[in-house]
Amino acid sequence: MNYNRVRGRYGGGVRVADGYYLGRKYLKPDQQELLKRLSENLTGEDLATMNSILSEFALTKRVEK
Repeated sequence: MNYNRVRGRYGGGVRVADGYYLGRKYLKPDQQELLKRLSENLTGEDLATMNSILSEFALTKRVEK
């Protein structure tokens, strides 16, 4: 789920996950995992292409400090 509903009179609303942008297409988690597994056997330009696909379309979770 990329959103969270928060109840409250003035602090309530809908919050989207950090790093998530509305209107942008993202890979589903199973698609992302498949591409990561396939990339283990790639080298050179093929690996660079796969990494660019993952970085552009994978939803990454931000680490809170």
